[in-house]
Amino acid sequence: RLTKRHSSASLESLKVVGGETGKNLVLPRGDALDGTITKLAVPAVLNFLILPLVGTVDTLWVGKLGDPTALAALGAANQVFSSIFFVVSFVPSVVTPLVAAAHASGDETLVRKRVRDALWIST
Repeated sequence: RLTKRHSSASLESLKVVGGETGKNLVLPRGDALDGTITKLAVPAVLNFLILPLVGTVDTLWVGKLGDPTALAALGAANQVFSSIFFVVSFVPSVVTPLVAAAHASGDETLVRKRVRDALWIST
C-alpha cells in the first residue's frame, strides 16, 4: 500500500513540475526543442541500425550460395567490419561538440580544422 501511494505521488509530481507557473516540464513537451532533438536523433539511430542490417543482408545472400566455407568466411569478415565500425563510430559524437564550440566562438579556421581532422580520422 505504501508503494502504491508513493507511485501515485510520484505521478502527480510529474504532471506539473513548474510549481506556481504551471509549466509542464515533463518531456517530451512537443515544443521546438523536441523537434530539434528528434531531427538529430533519427539519423543517429539509423546509423547504428545499419550495421546489423548490412550483416543480415550479407548473410542472406552468401547463405543462398550454399557454400558453408563462404558463410564461415563471411562471419569472420563481419567481425572485422563490426570492430572497425565501432572504433570509428565514436567520431561524430566527439567531433560534433568540438565543431559546435568552434563555430560558436566564431573561429571559422578552427571549424575547418575540426572537420578536416574528423574526415582524416574516419578514412
